[in-house]
Amino acid sequence: MDELLAWAGSFGPATIAAITMILDRNRASVPRGSTLSRNILANLGRKHGKTTLEPACAQLVDTTTEALADAPVSEYRRRNSRPGPVAHRTPRTAWRR
Repeated sequence: MDELLAWAGSFGPATIAAITMILDRNRASVPRGSTLSRNILANLGRKHGKTTLEPACAQLVDTTTEALADAPVSEYRRRNSRPGPVAHRTPRTAWRR
């Protein structure tokens, strides 16, 4: 894992944060997290380079952080919301010639 973080460091701090997040979320399955991280760095890093991968990782980390921060609010809204009206749809009849 240290080699993956060192490799991510060659792209920038947001890439390190994204790879760390992937490894942490896949802690139960270390090979899966390592494979995902390696694929991001190898495939996307080589194809798009530092100028594209670093901002993409920054956006990923920001979006995930916001989603995690909003999760308790959305869960509260989901549990305390009333069901809306059910839209009734008239079934189509089969046309025969």
